[in-house]
Order: sequence, then C-alpha cells, then structure tokens
Amino acid sequence: MVGLTFERFASRHADGAAAVVVDGADDIDFTDVTIRGASGRGLYLGKGAGRLRGAHLNRVTVSDNGAVGVDVNRVDGLVVDRSVIERNNASRFGYLTTPGPYRVLAGMKLTGSTATVVTDSRFADNEATGLWFDLFCDGATIRRSVFRSNALHGLFFEVSRGAAVERNVVARNGTGTLGSGVRLTGAQDVVMRHNTFVAPAGEQVLVADDRRSDGPAWHTGSTSVLLESTALVDRADRPTVTVATIGSIDLATAVREAGNAVVGTPTVLSDEVASDYRLVRSRLANDPGDVGSDGFTG
Repeated sequence: MVGLTFERFASRHADGAAAVVVDGADDIDFTDVTIRGASGRGLYLGKGAGRLRGAHLNRVTVSDNGAVGVDVNRVDGLVVDRSVIERNNASRFGYLTTPGPYRVLAGMKLTGSTATVVTDSRFADNEATGLWFDLFCDGATIRRSVFRSNALHGLFFEVSRGAAVERNVVARNGTGTLGSGVRLTGAQDVVMRHNTFVAPAGEQVLVADDRRSDGPAWHTGSTSVLLESTALVDRADRPTVTVATIGSIDLATAVREAGNAVVGTPTVLSDEVASDYRLVRSRLANDPGDVGSDGFTG
C-alpha cells in the first residue's frame, strides 16, 4: 500500500473498530501512508487468535486519532521506520482510570509481539504513552527515535523481555499529572545505551517488578536493565539521571549503570532526531531554568 491517506473514519473505540484494519495479511507493507482524524483507533495489525508474520510501516504518519494510533497484537517481525505517531487519543479518553478497551491507549501499543524494530521515528504529543510494549512481547529494537511531550510515558516496556533501546532522545514526557521518560515494569533483559533525556516532567527511568500468573515460561516478573552511556540535558536542580522504583524491587539488582553523564550528545543522529535535539538545546540555551511549557512543538 503506497501513498494513500485515510481520514475522519467514524468508529466507536469501544467497538474495537479502526480506520485501517489488517487482519491476517502477512508481509503487509505501508509506504507513505497517512491515517488521521479517526474517531477511534487509527490502524490495527493482527490475526485474530493467530499470529501475523511480517509488517512494514515506512514513512507512515498516524496522527490526531480519537483513541490509540496504532494497535498491534501478536505480530512477528514488525518494522517501523521513519514514521510519525503523534497527537493520538485526541478525544482524551481516561488512560489511567477507564477500564476495558481504554487501557490500550497510546500512540502505538503492541501486545504479544516478537522481533519488533523501530527506527528513526517520532512519538510525540500523544495524550497517553508514546510507545507501549505489553503482555509478553519478546525482542524489540528501538533506535534513533524521539519520544517527546507524551502525556504519560515516552516509552513503556511492560511484562516483556529483550529490548535494545539505543541512541534515542526522550524529552519532556509525563506532561499529564504523572509519568516518566521510560517505564520498565516486569521488563527482562533491557539494554539502554546512548540515550539522551531532556527535562522530563516525571522521572527519567521508572522501574518495577510485575509478575503475571498467565505468562510464558520465560516470564519471571523481575525487571533487569543495563543503563549505559546515558546523557541528561536538564535543569541545574536535577543534575543526574534519575532511576525511581515502585514497590519492593531491589534497585541494585535490577539496574546496572555504566558511563552515564550529565550532559552529552548521542553519537549518531538521524536528521529527524538531530532536528529535535537542536531545538531542545536551543530552548535550554534561551532559558536554562525551564525548557518551555509548550513541549518543544513550536
């Protein structure tokens, strides 16, 4: 599918409908596609009770949809490249308090998926979490992307394992009443390298254990993360990378740190990431005491 625009699809989010539905079509490819302004979900990828194998989102924009932007269930080998996922949950459904289908609210949410790759993409201004892996995802690479001004978390890796999170910019997430740059709960074997955090409203990294009784054999519920060569560009009153905990997790066991710095620049920047990073730095230079209430959108 190349060069198409889908907009203003009138669906009820509670019914599970989406503007674009891929149900069982393996090796689907979207290039230069825009999905925007649906009243419910924007894009759904899945295969009923089975597994969808192979999907590629290349230069895809999913924006301004009423609920979740991209909903992915049991997909093996999804690749998201040079795509923009922004301003979803435009109807401002209660992502913290509303039960049932509203728990999926995010710019993009994946459940039960494997071998996911996200590169050179932007998750911004979603009225929920930017990118959310949940319910036993296995294997994810998130590289050279921007997570900016999402209302809850920038990136959320929950009861899943095997994530490589490298050379991303995570800026001013948690613009709602709470949230964090990256949240890891029940997240096994996570490696975070060369990421740059900029003035989050909440914590930079939030970790917790989360055991589920219905998990696969590999699921332990314990979080384990290597936090390496992480840079923080921030206000003077918060000069270190902050790792916070929930519950009775042993922080010393869960998190290993190496080579972290207060201020630094990612070694490799895509054009999109570089543009966001330069804008962040320029705002900080203009007003070192605050990065601006507009979330770097202007």
